[in-house]
Amino acid sequence: MEVINAEFKGNWRPQAVAKHPELQSLYTATLERLRKEKDQIAGKKPKTVDATTAVLQDRIDHLQRENEDLKNKLAEIEGRLNRWRRNAAMNRIRISLLDEPLQENNRGRSDR
Repeated sequence: MEVINAEFKGNWRPQAVAKHPELQSLYTATLERLRKEKDQIAGKKPKTVDATTAVLQDRIDHLQRENEDLKNKLAEIEGRLNRWRRNAAMNRIRISLLDEPLQENNRGRSDR
């Protein structure tokens, strides 16, 4: 803003510059150039601003959380299955009997 004020002999503010497309584009380009120079002096690599990168990173994070939840559920179900197998063995119920389909209940009710 100091350079713009000195060159155009005025007291310009960023809001006033934004109303003039030519000044706005020069202002934005100058800010970007100054940021790059500052990063080079500090030894930093310039950041790439890409909207798809952020979206994809969010998607990866979501899928990793979902994967972790599914692993926890699988471990819980496997533990339950092992408990049922142990209980069946303790009660001398054959595993093959547990695999058979259930017979349909026939309570002798009428169709009414």
